[in-house]
Amino acid sequence: MSISPACGRQPARAPGLRCPLRPTCRRRRLSSPAILAQRPAAPGPARRAAHVGWGAMPAAAWSAAEARRFAAAHADPLVGLRIYSSRRLGADPGLVLHGGGNTSVKSTWADPLGATRPVLWVKGSGADLATIDARGFAPVDLEAARRLLALERMGDAAMLAELRRLRLDAEAPTPSVETLLHASLPFRFVDHTHADDALAILTARDATRRAEDLWGEDHLLVPWVMPGFDLARRVVDLWTRAVANGRRPIGLILLRHGVFSFADDARESCERMLAAVARARRARAPRLAVTRPERRRPA
Repeated sequence: MSISPACGRQPARAPGLRCPLRPTCRRRRLSSPAILAQRPAAPGPARRAAHVGWGAMPAAAWSAAEARRFAAAHADPLVGLRIYSSRRLGADPGLVLHGGGNTSVKSTWADPLGATRPVLWVKGSGADLATIDARGFAPVDLEAARRLLALERMGDAAMLAELRRLRLDAEAPTPSVETLLHASLPFRFVDHTHADDALAILTARDATRRAEDLWGEDHLLVPWVMPGFDLARRVVDLWTRAVANGRRPIGLILLRHGVFSFADDARESCERMLAAVARARRARAPRLAVTRPERRRPA
């Protein structure tokens, strides 16, 4: 896409004729349909209520009753819990507005003959965490996916083609590009967000130092790697080294990318995510403080 020459110096035109490119030249008109089309849709009332201020956490606390209702509504209760906790994260645009995120749960798949195998239910590409249901997840053969990580290298196009082949339901969506990273982590529930408050720190010039200060004690810091096969392999290497040194991280902090949390319990993984992002929000609070000028009464 090239830049229109009309955005530079304008040639003379006859009086009364309006430049057809006027909304994109000189001063961008925010009311222009072209500009409005670039804006994300305004969140509905429920999402607006949940997003109060910078990086606010979802207003609704974890509801044990709702979690049980979701678990009972699905043939696999773990998938029901995964739907509930995914929606809870998706309720906050400060966590998932820019680029979304993805979630997964490891369970057991039974085929029509009664044979079972480990399965990874992972968010499919294009699904919205705020409204996701079972159709938004792709069931992937977990053991076969993990075997891919034994390869030294693999192109992302080839990886996605292989992940589509490993789906246990041919009508399921394409698995997330971060499926292998989810598969590699030895926990039942895995959550991943691109939280605004965390990214404000993880994309700063001194991101490494600040990330170490905020999360280094109990999270594993991961340098920037393009999401896909290479990132999954890098995390496996870093995780193996950390565990060998006696560490037990409760999450991953990916520079210029986002946050991963995990646990064998859906609520614990979700709460770990909110707590990790809350650290970033508190660290940013002094910089976001706005001092209002004092109003003086007329003399």
